[in-house]
Amino acid sequence: MIFSDWTPELLANANAFNAWIAAYPDLAAGAVVGLDGKKRVHPHLGPISYQWRGCLVERSSAPHALWHFSRFQEQLVSCAGEARDTLMPLLEQLGGEKTCSIKLTRPLIRQNYALCLGP
Repeated sequence: MIFSDWTPELLANANAFNAWIAAYPDLAAGAVVGLDGKKRVHPHLGPISYQWRGCLVERSSAPHALWHFSRFQEQLVSCAGEARDTLMPLLEQLGGEKTCSIKLTRPLIRQNYALCLGP
């Protein structure tokens, strides 16, 4: 249920983030993520829309969710041996392969209590 419910929103957020990066390719590492470049508790990069349980959802993007997800992806990459051999078939069985393959064109970090671009 997590993958089926969360993947459409996460993918819409990733697409919005990647489009924002494409529009501002010269942003330096450490730049605050957000339309106005100001530190915000809940930054956004504009509107997103996605299908969820047969309904069209329209809302502001939530790049912070991408930062949380990237932390999971880092753990997934570092998983090895028996743990990886157990986890990967489970992800496949639960429909998590598509979600786990989401890629951001720039990494996200938390710096000085703000969501920022990584190196």
